[in-house]
Amino acid sequence: MLGNFFCKILHEIFNNNDVILVWQFIL
Repeated sequence: MLGNFFCKILHEIFNNNDVILVWQFIL
């Protein structure tokens, strides 16, 4: 849940799908 929250923040900051892929890989 917190991961999803940070993932959305990172996505808005970088606006890049790669950020989400990396974040999901870490989690």
